[in-house]
Amino acid sequence: GFKILAVNPFTLLYCFEGVAVSIVEMLYSTNIIAVVGTNDRAIFTPRRLTVWDTNSQTSRIDFSFNSPIVYVKMNKQRLIAATRYVIDIYNLLDMRKLSSINIDGTLGKLALTPGLNNCYLAYTAGTGNGDVIIYELNKCTKQTTINAYKKPVVQMRFDINGSLLATACSDVLLCLTLGQNH
Repeated sequence: GFKILAVNPFTLLYCFEGVAVSIVEMLYSTNIIAVVGTNDRAIFTPRRLTVWDTNSQTSRIDFSFNSPIVYVKMNKQRLIAATRYVIDIYNLLDMRKLSSINIDGTLGKLALTPGLNNCYLAYTAGTGNGDVIIYELNKCTKQTTINAYKKPVVQMRFDINGSLLATACSDVLLCLTLGQNH
C-alpha cells in the first residue's frame, strides 16, 4: 500500500493499504496519483498504470502495457509511462496518447521537467555509454543527443524552470543548459 502525508502540519491525508505497489507518482500536491502494482493477480499490476483520484477514491483511467512499467512521471501537461523498451507520452488533460518513443536497447534513467514553460523529457538508453537524449514534449520531437559521459548516467534531474538538467555518472557531475536551439 501507500500513504500520503502533509508536512506542515504533519497529517495523514490518504491511506491505501493491503495492495503491493511498485510506483506511486503524485501530480504535485493534488489529489491525482498514478499507481503501478507488483503482482499480476492484484488490483494494481506491473503492466497496468492506474490514474487514481484520492478524493473520490476512484480510477480516472487505466492503461495496459505489454511489459512491466518502470517509470511514471507527471507534470501539469504530460503523463509519461515507460517500460524498458518504450516511452509513452499522454496529454494529462484528456489522457490522449500523443506519442511513443521506441528505445534503442533498454531504458536507463528518465527525467521530466516540472513546469509548463519548458516541457522536456530526458532519458538514457542503450548500452550505458552516457548519452542523454532530450525530447521536447509540446511538439513531441527529439531535440538532441548529448554525449555527456563515457560511463552510464546514474542520476538526472531538471531544475524547476526546466532550463537546466543536472546529470551524474559515478565520478562526474554536469549541469546542462537547455534553450531554444536544442
